[in-house]
Amino acid sequence: MSDCQFTISIVAYENLHLTRACVRSVLEGWAGAGAQIILTDNGSDDGTADYFADLARERPNILIQQYPENIGFIEPNRAAFRKAKGEYFVLLNNDCVVPQTWLATMKVPFLADPKCAVTGNGGGELRESGLGGFKGRIDYIEGHCMMVRTDFVRAVEPNLFAKELVGAYGEDSYLCLQLREAGYTIHVTPIEGLIHHGGATAMMVPRVSEWRENNHAVLRKRFGHYLKTHEFVSPNLHQ
Repeated sequence: MSDCQFTISIVAYENLHLTRACVRSVLEGWAGAGAQIILTDNGSDDGTADYFADLARERPNILIQQYPENIGFIEPNRAAFRKAKGEYFVLLNNDCVVPQTWLATMKVPFLADPKCAVTGNGGGELRESGLGGFKGRIDYIEGHCMMVRTDFVRAVEPNLFAKELVGAYGEDSYLCLQLREAGYTIHVTPIEGLIHHGGATAMMVPRVSEWRENNHAVLRKRFGHYLKTHEFVSPNLHQ
């Protein structure tokens, strides 16, 4: 594994003011000194591309991905994951602002639990429909601020998110179920001081409903038994 501890992936579409606040908070913390940071612009026309280009010229640890249109959250993060050098890969929504200690906080469960594959600021249960809920059980970690152990994920899903998933929504649930089925664990790690505006990008994308419907159907097909029983059909391979 590389000496790089963290690869941080941030995908942006419009909302430059939110993206600036997000990236600034990342650079002011631990990540500013040593993490690999991969910034993706999904065809914004508000100056995001120029902002990212300026950052990359100033900081050699920043890589840029550019798409001509908004292709969602999943594919840019697949591409970033293939380029990741970090022991831990972090997905961070561009409508989040993080405190300086966020990476150290998120890393704690990995140090305490050798089977930990995923941590994140929030999580919840999954209903039979594939939609998320919050009733105490933790079936998945939310993708707005999520850290995964890179080698564990590559052993289970080399491209981070399964090829059947498109655009956005449901990818965090699907990945967590894949990893848990394989015998790994997930942990919610609340990050004090994190701000998440939530939905700031999704509300501007007409295809979001289509993506959501597709991905929840894929989730139900692959993990229908779990969604009904909360037990996996196949044995945990790493226990």
